[in-house]
Amino acid sequence: MVSRKETNKTIAAGIKKTYLERIDEVPANKKSHLAGRFFSVTGESFLIKYLVDYHQQILPEVTSLIDALGDKARQEQIATELLRKFPLSNKAQKVRLRYLKSRPEVTYLNRLATNLCYWKKFKILPKEQKKAADKLGEMDLTDLFQNHDFLLNTGVSLINLADYLKFLGIRKYSEQIRQHVQNFSQKIDSIRQNKIHYQNWLYGLTHFIINDTFYYEYLLDGSDYQWILNFFENNFKSVEELANLDVTAEVGLCCILCKEPDHPLVTKCQEIVKDNFEENLGMVAIKQRDFIYLEHVNVVSFLLLSCPQDFVKGPDLSKYFE
Repeated sequence: MVSRKETNKTIAAGIKKTYLERIDEVPANKKSHLAGRFFSVTGESFLIKYLVDYHQQILPEVTSLIDALGDKARQEQIATELLRKFPLSNKAQKVRLRYLKSRPEVTYLNRLATNLCYWKKFKILPKEQKKAADKLGEMDLTDLFQNHDFLLNTGVSLINLADYLKFLGIRKYSEQIRQHVQNFSQKIDSIRQNKIHYQNWLYGLTHFIINDTFYYEYLLDGSDYQWILNFFENNFKSVEELANLDVTAEVGLCCILCKEPDHPLVTKCQEIVKDNFEENLGMVAIKQRDFIYLEHVNVVSFLLLSCPQDFVKGPDLSKYFE
């Protein structure tokens, strides 16, 4: 009889095979996302090409983002251009867009900080990365990270930004927002009444853990995140009912990232993901069956079902940017 773990790995390999066979159909940013996550588990060198291609392609954009530091008008212009491309396939995204438009600097800063973090991870232009990070550190964003309403309505935007800044050496906001979220968890019953707020809340909690692995480079000391894992365990019924499949997969993945691969939530989440795997398509599918749209949920499902005990760091791309 085939074991559950063998079945999980077979499905994970099937997801990877499906997306690699059709990778030329995928936009460049999603190619990079796929390649990076697959590389973190397998370390296969052929995946490096997709990372190099993407980061060379967006080099002029990142340079433009860096040049806009200190120029508020230019930052707002960049944010406006980015928000024009913001997906609006559901109510939650429409609400998120409205809030993001009210604070355009969040979109600009997220875009810049995300790319600077990848530069740091992949050792791309380290001097330029450090110089830009130092300029970011001169900005005062305290009021932004204390905005309860913005946090509940924009998903992981603020949590991601605080962690990106931490990776770049700007640590003051990360602890601030973590404490804010922990304190705010006392109001979870009211948050649960609003499906969008609750989905955003769950998504934010998963990203506290996922972000701290530095994009799947390290497993974590689970004791630092026990309050989050306890919340997931005690509220899993509402997670099943109200969260989308991406978030459900991330809940199980968080246990693995905290070195708890045998946590009961891992099996529960794996089984939910497997129930949505369609063998004839070679991927996890939901009501929306578009191959590109489903890239994120399939990548997270791949990581969850692979259940990695360690990650491959990097890769070092410095030689491609000399």
